[in-house]
Amino acid sequence: MHVRADRRGHGIGTALIEALVERARSARHSHDDRGVDAQNEGSLRLHERLGFVECARIPDVGFKWGRWL
Repeated sequence: MHVRADRRGHGIGTALIEALVERARSARHSHDDRGVDAQNEGSLRLHERLGFVECARIPDVGFKWGRWL
């Protein structure tokens, strides 16, 4: 999920993630796996604030914007 740069910091990402987590709970999913670009500090902080914990880093798993993530 991506929030447009000029709309970040307005609670949109938080609301979207909270809604997804609630849907997962309602569907009785026991866990939520996410992939976050390790260089995306804003996304890492957001997920940490929402209670997610980093459990692994996988180097060079995806190529985007002309570079490996």
